[in-house]
Amino acid sequence: MQVALSATVAATGSSVGAGTVSFQVKSGATNVGAAVTGAVSSAGVASVDYTLPAGTAVGEYTIVATYSGTGNFDGSMDNSKKLTVGKRGTTTTAVDRSSTYSEQSVQVALSATVAATGSSVGAGTVSFQVKSGATNVGAAVTGAVSSAGVASVDYTLPAGTAVGEYTIVATYSGTGNFVGSTDGSRKLTVSKRATTTVAAAVSDQTYSATATALSLSATVSAIGSSVNAGTVTFQVMKAGTVIASGTSTTVAGGAASKVLTLPAGAAVGPYTVLATYSGTSNLVGSEGSRGFSLLYGWNGFLQPVNDTAHQTGLNESKFKLGQTIPVKFDLTNLQGQVVQQTGSPTFSRSDNLGACDATASADTVPTVSPDASAVYTSTGGHYQYNWSTKAMTAGEYKVFANLADGTNQFVYICLTK
Repeated sequence: MQVALSATVAATGSSVGAGTVSFQVKSGATNVGAAVTGAVSSAGVASVDYTLPAGTAVGEYTIVATYSGTGNFDGSMDNSKKLTVGKRGTTTTAVDRSSTYSEQSVQVALSATVAATGSSVGAGTVSFQVKSGATNVGAAVTGAVSSAGVASVDYTLPAGTAVGEYTIVATYSGTGNFVGSTDGSRKLTVSKRATTTVAAAVSDQTYSATATALSLSATVSAIGSSVNAGTVTFQVMKAGTVIASGTSTTVAGGAASKVLTLPAGAAVGPYTVLATYSGTSNLVGSEGSRGFSLLYGWNGFLQPVNDTAHQTGLNESKFKLGQTIPVKFDLTNLQGQVVQQTGSPTFSRSDNLGACDATASADTVPTVSPDASAVYTSTGGHYQYNWSTKAMTAGEYKVFANLADGTNQFVYICLTK
């Protein structure tokens, strides 16, 4: 860098306006930089820009100003003045960082850049301290400044550091040549940790004439953290309408449960259980869902059809082609009482599935009139559809009762010539 040096040459009773002055900066007997010569002006002043070598250390140096003299003036010299090289100021700039809440200690990468105008900084250390107001959060960590002027450390946040905004204080130590500096403007933001809520599987329920209890549970988890706070609200919904709801006690060990009541006569069909975790000041809320169905009690098809699909040990029913077969069943509630569904069950069948047992004797059927439409009608407390087989071909068929609860009950029937 260049330093402006000057000297005034004077003579008693006369002005000096000629000659030159040579400037040399010295450290003891050692020259610091190369001498520079400047002409003496008419005002008796000589001025130069003196180049200090790169890296000239902090300290006090001697300025030697030597006047050359002329034919009329003797030379002279002054070495009483000093050049003081002070420490260069620095600027430390840290970087904003973020982390998430954890019940275990976590490491956060902190860094800062140290700079000085007109000079690179490649020495010294930076101490990092995270603070909440005047309170230290964790222990300070020190990192060396690299040749690029950067210091980096892994800072340990204590377990359970609460969600919020903290101050990162980065303090540069300084060196023999650089002044220390501090940056306390950067923030470490600890955010809520995400959670996952999983509703436990719910078994299908049976339609009931009275209110029934439904035991529900859910688990709440968070990576790297246990969940022992907050609550879970359970809702039982049908087609978007809330049928029952309630909130658990405090989540413990990630588990929550609640017993809800399904109202008497609740409609059959699919339901959804929605489990919603409330979250806490440190954990994000979340939700999970499960489905179940409310079904009619089903005891199988009634004679003369053998209910091979639901009752083991029964032989497949076998009927002669051309007969009208009464396909019958009844529906019950949880209390075992026969009930009627809303709307009529429908009848359907498969195409011919292929040959069936031709050795067994055909079952007998009562004489009934075939039904014109594929709908089961309520007869004597049970549902019945009279299936005409006149247009069928010999083989095995799968016969269905399609119910309002969404189930498709079936049985295999063999038709023979």
